[in-house]
Amino acid sequence: MTELSATFVCAHCLQENEILIDVTEGSKQTLTEDCTICCCPNVLHIFVDEERGDVNVDAQAEE
Repeated sequence: MTELSATFVCAHCLQENEILIDVTEGSKQTLTEDCTICCCPNVLHIFVDEERGDVNVDAQAEE
């Protein structure tokens, strides 16, 4: 399994978004993703626990 599904809440409109995380990029990742609802950019801080198959995503508004 190289991808895990995760969700984040947009820092702008507070709507939930679903994304796919490539776990081969490491257990700690940072990327920018536009909200599928309001199109505003979110900086995502991603933490992957490959053993448990868990993904934690924290979203912040891009400055």
